[in-house]
Amino acid sequence: MPAPKSNKPKVPAVENNGLSIAIIVKPYSTKELSFFYGVHSKTFGKWLIPHQQEVGKRIGRFYTALQVKKIFMFIGPPSAMLED
Repeated sequence: MPAPKSNKPKVPAVENNGLSIAIIVKPYSTKELSFFYGVHSKTFGKWLIPHQQEVGKRIGRFYTALQVKKIFMFIGPPSAMLED
């Protein structure tokens, strides 16, 4: 019997290098980015409204790496935590 599917996005981009956690700048969906920031996707979308002009529209489901870099610049870097 297959394992139940989790709604939690996979986080392969979080690397634990000792004391700090770095998130790789690459294309992400709104759900993944909101997970990194620890907020609901609707809240994350509201955070982006003032920066829509600078960030630009998504390409399909994903923000491009350049857009993600701008999001991190405008909103600040997420403080993602790994669970052991």
